Amino acid sequence: MLRLFVYTIAMATLLFVSGCSSSTEEAKVYPVTGKVTIDNAPLANATVMLQPIEGGSFGYGETDANGLFVISTFAVGDGAIPGEHRIVITKKTPAAELASSGDGSDITVDQSGSMTQSVPKRYGNAESSGLKVMVEADLEPLVLKLTGIE
Repeated sequence: MLRLFVYTIAMATLLFVSGCSSSTEEAKVYPVTGKVTIDNAPLANATVMLQPIEGGSFGYGETDANGLFVISTFAVGDGAIPGEHRIVITKKTPAAELASSGDGSDITVDQSGSMTQSVPKRYGNAESSGLKVMVEADLEPLVLKLTGIE
């Protein structure tokens, strides 16, 4: 009797979980890669975020030393959901590093006081960045050219 009870609970849980999972349509993604530069120099250690205009899961990627990135949404490197996206780019650098580097880009101190924004503010906002992409099959690598001037 106990075995039947455990089996029934296990099956009910399995059916519940499978019913709550997202459909394959929601999980459909396409590869998105690219390069970010600022004033023609690679932008390293920045976050690139794709925000779907029609709603849905955001995609994220981090730039490497050469400014190259790969977008991830549901799994590492899987890409972004199809459709038009606004692009947001941010970079946080310890204030001490910026002070010693002489970086001339727009700088603001965040809530902790220990980090600063080291790309112009407009790129950190989906409405003002001016960057968009239509994610679809066979998308060419993105080339995102930022300028340090507001």
